[in-house]
Amino acid sequence: LGGGNDSEHVRARAKQIDIAVEAAFGAFAERLAATVAAGDELPIQVLDRTFGLTRIELRIVIALAAMEIDPELERSYTIAFDAPGRRLDVGWLALLLGAFDFAEREQVVTALANGSTLRRHRLVVLGDGPHVFRSVRLADRVVAQLRGDDALDETVARYFRVSTRTSLAELVMAP
Repeated sequence: LGGGNDSEHVRARAKQIDIAVEAAFGAFAERLAATVAAGDELPIQVLDRTFGLTRIELRIVIALAAMEIDPELERSYTIAFDAPGRRLDVGWLALLLGAFDFAEREQVVTALANGSTLRRHRLVVLGDGPHVFRSVRLADRVVAQLRGDDALDETVARYFRVSTRTSLAELVMAP
């Protein structure tokens, strides 16, 4: 991720992947518009609205979700970057999102830093090591939610239960 030392080969491949990601992002935007027009809401919209994600945070979530939903996609990314078998890390994710210059890479790194929305709410999980070399993936509960699974997160399930009661009188205590 240093200055201008990226090889032209990696840049060309990263640009091709960026074009594919932008196309996927555009397809997502079209689906989102159609869903909104129908009066419905996609799980990613709920996530975005709930946590107030920035554009770069939303792109990170979409890119990571795509790899969770289609594991072949992550393999394709690592092959494109000449790193077969390597897990996606923060640095590769920055390139994947088209962050070719320092300022763009910093946006990705900042979006994944301690205290950021994605980390504070534990939407992403980072591995160990220096920050830009840490593996990155979506938390399992986020992937489940994006797939439409409304089950309680297993880390809090023992403390809560889902209730089907809908009466306001059952939910609100009398003054």
